[in-house]
Amino acid sequence: MGPEGHEMCHPSKGCRVVFGEPNAAGLGTDGIQYWHLDWAHAAEFQTTWWVGGGQLHKIPNGISGAEVRMSDLWEKGHSRKIVVVTCTNAAKIFNLLPSKVRIAKFFDADLAIWDPKATRKISAKTHHHAVDYNIFEGMQCHGFPVVTISRGKVVSENGQLFTKPGEVRFIPCKPFSEFVYKRINQREKLGKPSAVSREPYAGEIISLAPKAS
Repeated sequence: MGPEGHEMCHPSKGCRVVFGEPNAAGLGTDGIQYWHLDWAHAAEFQTTWWVGGGQLHKIPNGISGAEVRMSDLWEKGHSRKIVVVTCTNAAKIFNLLPSKVRIAKFFDADLAIWDPKATRKISAKTHHHAVDYNIFEGMQCHGFPVVTISRGKVVSENGQLFTKPGEVRFIPCKPFSEFVYKRINQREKLGKPSAVSREPYAGEIISLAPKAS
């Protein structure tokens, strides 16, 4: 394993540079709801799009969870790396450094003031998702953001949103992020043969005549 937990192997073995994105459902739930006898109940834990002709394996994946994913990570014991896995690494992969991680004038870092001792119970009755259910329904969480600041403006405070349609803006990402492609460059360097500089052989050469048949 490499220093960052990635498996290291030689390019000749067909290794690829891969970044995975686990979702909050995979980290915070155990999948037992898929075995529920009520089809509608099981489908809620599969997707927010109700298609598939009554067959779960035909429903496209995609569930709500953006609002509670950080609380879920904190509650499940991933608090030590919560900033890295939810913010810093994403900014590195999408080549948004340093604007999205530096707190300074002319930079674009978003801030979340986190209260690790605060508690709340996740429920469809209080969340802001445009769906009438929540896969984390009833989960008691310890720790959540009491204030969120984006582009210098308070957009969330004590569970209330202060945003309006059209306030977001598109941020173009430059290609070939160093965080990603430095691994590819390292891999290519490891895969190239390298010559060894040495003096030519100057010792005795013995010639053996072939034996007569």
